[in-house]
Amino acid sequence: MIVIEQIGTELHVAFRYDPAVIDKMRTVPSAHWNPSIRQWVVGAQLATHLRIALRQWEVAWADTAPSAANDGTGSWATNLFAVVGPDRREAVFRALSKVLHPDTATGDTALMQTLLDARNAA
Repeated sequence: MIVIEQIGTELHVAFRYDPAVIDKMRTVPSAHWNPSIRQWVVGAQLATHLRIALRQWEVAWADTAPSAANDGTGSWATNLFAVVGPDRREAVFRALSKVLHPDTATGDTALMQTLLDARNAA
């Protein structure tokens, strides 16, 4: 089991040694190993990204989970925009629109609508 505890503006991630989990932790932006506390540390603003990266394992939040805005319950597009941040939001939207727009060979009306809704809500 992976245990995540929010301490101030950081998430401390503790788990038994598992190379697969370590590989996933390395994909989380700003995640780093802190040898003095023997835990991985991630900025709390990346809670959604962390949840997505660790979704295949059982995760327990110590004390309290992060705020509802980052609890992983939003749509995939809402979570994506939260992870990429406001500076990359439009670029990500444009890139995904090229793939998801219903007028393209790979398009999907429902996915494009979800993307649009998340963009308008952001």
